[in-house]
Amino acid sequence: MARYLFFRSSRSAYGQITDLFDFVWPTIAALWNLRWQVQGFIDVHDQVTSEQLDGRFVVGSGIHGANLKRACVEQSWENQQSQFAKFLLIDLFALYEGWLSATLGPLGLQHLEKPFQFPTTVANGKTKGLALALTEVGAKQSQMLVKTFDKKLRSHPKNTDLNLDALLICYRCFKEYRNCLMHNGGIVTAGAKTAAEQYALITASDLGSKEKPSLPILDVGAFINLPLRPVVGFSDVILRLIATLDARLAVFQGAEREFKAQWIATNGRKYTLKTKEHTKRERQVQRLISKLALPRPTNVSLVEQFLKDHQLVG
Repeated sequence: MARYLFFRSSRSAYGQITDLFDFVWPTIAALWNLRWQVQGFIDVHDQVTSEQLDGRFVVGSGIHGANLKRACVEQSWENQQSQFAKFLLIDLFALYEGWLSATLGPLGLQHLEKPFQFPTTVANGKTKGLALALTEVGAKQSQMLVKTFDKKLRSHPKNTDLNLDALLICYRCFKEYRNCLMHNGGIVTAGAKTAAEQYALITASDLGSKEKPSLPILDVGAFINLPLRPVVGFSDVILRLIATLDARLAVFQGAEREFKAQWIATNGRKYTLKTKEHTKRERQVQRLISKLALPRPTNVSLVEQFLKDHQLVG
């Protein structure tokens, strides 16, 4: 799916989310197996000591201070899944916010990092959040990028263009819960409860998804014990936000610099096309663009003219 993303930062974010789950799922499975192995060891031995458990399960790992009895017997599996959910949630927000910074900065749009984290609101006649950011991006478009890559980028399977506000309502709910976990001892704030109530009105269809990652509406002062499943589902919301905004930002005028940078990094500063025949030149340009991991442009002639104008082909 990362192939049809425009920005290198977007492909990197997709790769990092894949890497995250490639670590999380085996780790969760390993802990599940460790739990029953430790329990089984304790069941067949009398008066098992911490040293015996370490000698059986920890020695050679380089890990020190593991309390296997507390972790594998006294702690419930539900509580440990909640810990994984917390770690995963924190990482997902770090990846999305890092993606925003890495993508918007080179475009000169770093001031839109916050608006791209809030759904559209209108107060005192002023529009804030998503709509404000998209209006600014849409005001300065590259006609070359619009006519060559826009349609294919919007066809990404995670592109959810009509559902962006709903995605960000979901985002705010999970973000408020994450803030409570990180900054308020896991205790629900009024802001978190409000965000959860707003998100409760959103359906799976609103998110462009088959399943809605649901969070409970907790009273102010309650302790948050996150289930793992909705946080895993929330990762799909992050993927959808990145894919959809990637396509929107890809036609911003400043995104021409990103295209040029990708071209130079892969094909050099001046690539000499091997033929003057129009059709063959177009095919060669198509092949060179495919090396950039970009979709086939819908108008190759426009891309070629752009490359000529910037003295990138001859």
